[in-house]
Amino acid sequence: MYPRPAESPGRERYRRIIRQGLWIAGLLSIPGWTILWNLETILLLTGQSPDLARMAGHYMDYYLWSIFPALTTLTFIYAFVGMDRGGVIAFVVWSEAGLNIILDYVLIFGKFGFPAMGMAGAGLTSIMVYSAGHSIFFGILAFHRFFRNATVFRRAWQPRWGILGQFLRLGWPKSLDLLMEVGIFSAIALLTGWMGVEAIAAHTIAYQLYVVVTVTVSLEARQFLLGNRHYRASTQVHFPVIDEMIHIRS
Repeated sequence: MYPRPAESPGRERYRRIIRQGLWIAGLLSIPGWTILWNLETILLLTGQSPDLARMAGHYMDYYLWSIFPALTTLTFIYAFVGMDRGGVIAFVVWSEAGLNIILDYVLIFGKFGFPAMGMAGAGLTSIMVYSAGHSIFFGILAFHRFFRNATVFRRAWQPRWGILGQFLRLGWPKSLDLLMEVGIFSAIALLTGWMGVEAIAAHTIAYQLYVVVTVTVSLEARQFLLGNRHYRASTQVHFPVIDEMIHIRS
């Protein structure tokens, strides 16, 4: 979706697309907050164990505040995809995973002088990890010499309805695909919840590993294909969504 920053005619479009991506992140956070705020009630209505629903609700009391930085991080990830910077994405994602492991150990079990917070500690860890990822990407885009001339966050509060409309038109098929994928995993999680806490914990760990591996591997593979001009010329690989978004008019 993002034009290359080195292309002078595309720099302003590049800035506008990122800013509108942040708008999308903010708008999507609202229903996310609403659902997670009432998650304990929702789980009880689906027949989950009251103890499990209570723990999940306690966790989500913290985790829901990580929704916005998580979505803005995803916006920045797609920006780096458009700039063929998959290595930066892999570094940040795996760094987040390592930080998540350390903070979970410290805050859940109360190590190194910190209080044992249990599920609340896991939720607080999510806020810290996603905020760190957001800050790293933001800092790179705003201050790194390779990007700072192409990315400006000024006037980020001003929506560009034309670009937002393009996001909606080009993004709804993939959104539907992701909704189906997440819906299946969520349904499996609800079924697993009937089997007990250990089962749902194992399912969650497996899903998180799936997300980390598939995201980093797929982005690196895409960068390789885009960077290999001979491969693209011989196989005629195209990315119509990216090509069309480059021609967005303000």
